[in-house]
Amino acid sequence: MPTVWDDIAFGPKNSCIKGKKLQLRVLEAMEAVKIDPKIYSSRNPDNLSGGKKNG
Repeated sequence: MPTVWDDIAFGPKNSCIKGKKLQLRVLEAMEAVKIDPKIYSSRNPDNLSGGKKNG
């Protein structure tokens, strides 16, 4: 996926989760692994450090 946000949202989107519920699900996932959405949402997942990729 082109962004961290899209990568995290992929699974819930395929489960037909949309709109605000999808946004909340992605934000909760990012918080669970301590990824700051303001910093990492628009970044390319391939460009993250090994530590950020593995949580």
